[in-house]
Amino acid sequence: MKRFFWIPFCLLLALFGAALLNATVSDAQAENWDSVRSDLSALHESWDAYATYFHIILQHDELNEVESLLARADSFAFEQDEAEFRACVAELQSQLHVLSEMQEISIPNIL
Repeated sequence: MKRFFWIPFCLLLALFGAALLNATVSDAQAENWDSVRSDLSALHESWDAYATYFHIILQHDELNEVESLLARADSFAFEQDEAEFRACVAELQSQLHVLSEMQEISIPNIL
C-alpha cells in the first residue's frame, strides 16, 4: 500500500520541480529588455541607413507603416509590455515580408 503512495508523490514532486524551473527560466528571459532595446536600436540604424533608397523605390504608405511599427515596438520595449511588444514585432515582421514580396521579380508584380 505504501508503494502506491510513493509513485504519485514522486510524480507530483517532479512536476512541481519542473514548474519551478519553468518559472525561473521565464523570469530570466523576461528581464532581458536591455538586449531587446539594443537590438531594436540596431534595427533602426539599419533601416535609417537605407531609408533614402527605400523612399525612392517603395510606396510611401508602406514605409510609413514600417516606421510607425518600429516606433510602437520601441515604446512597448520601453514599457516592458511583453504581450503588446510581441504582437507589434509580429506585425512588423509581416509588413517587412510584404515589402519584400512587392519588390520580387514575378509575373503578378510585373503585370
